[in-house]
Amino acid sequence: MNSALDKIPVSVLIPAKNEERNIRACLDILKRADEIFVVDSQSSDRTVEIAESFDKDPDYGQVRVVQFYYNGHWPKKKNWSLENLPFRNEWVLIVDCDERITTELWDEIATAIGNPDFPDLVDYGRRSPLDGPRRSPLLLTILIQNLLYF
Repeated sequence: MNSALDKIPVSVLIPAKNEERNIRACLDILKRADEIFVVDSQSSDRTVEIAESFDKDPDYGQVRVVQFYYNGHWPKKKNWSLENLPFRNEWVLIVDCDERITTELWDEIATAIGNPDFPDLVDYGRRSPLDGPRRSPLLLTILIQNLLYF
């Protein structure tokens, strides 16, 4: 893959803290994503360094590392990220560092995003009648019975 045309219009959110053992393998399988945010909680290992190195790779969409400072209360990392990060895509896929997205799952995601009537798509959007025509980024949850992780 070496073309922006191969990218799926999805933003990926990766929550991380001290994940140098997992972050490279996680990012390796995210080449099809248009945009990736690694939201780090002050890692003391090489997590940030490794993640930032992917932004220089032309096979990847934009990879950004953002620091999150948890205050012991609300909001937590994922909620804060969904509300505050400047996602450029309508769909946001949350991937933990120890998770791997298969080629088949990427294909299902591409199909789902391209087809609003896709039967296995569950859309947990944060919408309000006050939002008007602007749609906030949504959390993409795909339920695929044949591609469960064991």
